Amino acid sequence: METSAARLPLKWRDSVSGVLVVDKPAGITSFKTVEKVKRITGASKVGHTGTLDPHATGVLVLCFNRATKIAAFLTNSDKSYHLVVRLGKDTDTQDGEGAVVSTYSGEPSPEEEIRAKAAAFRGEIRQKVPLFSAAKHKGRPLYYWTRK
Repeated sequence: METSAARLPLKWRDSVSGVLVVDKPAGITSFKTVEKVKRITGASKVGHTGTLDPHATGVLVLCFNRATKIAAFLTNSDKSYHLVVRLGKDTDTQDGEGAVVSTYSGEPSPEEEIRAKAAAFRGEIRQKVPLFSAAKHKGRPLYYWTRK
């Protein structure tokens, strides 16, 4: 019979410290991912180093127990994003989850023009936080307030 992580002795649950990199799937919040990992591992403290939107997939870095003390250093480190873009559609949420509000039906732009415009999105960019994001305002994610 297996022992539930929650029933492990408190001393054992506190003795394991470290960093775990999780490939977060779409459809689950960063908070729910932390809770699930905490339940599976039985760790007393688990925190993440940056929130991903519920519909986003990607790396979520988790710190366990004493390693939570280094979370701030990991949070402030450089990040990079890779994305797939669908051209010709605009949604009410500015992402792939919203309702399509307009569709471009004209001639496609030449590849060179698209590549030239895409170049503006390479390098260091100060990102504006979208209204449909997990960034917090008054303790709740922006997407909560926007959808409300």
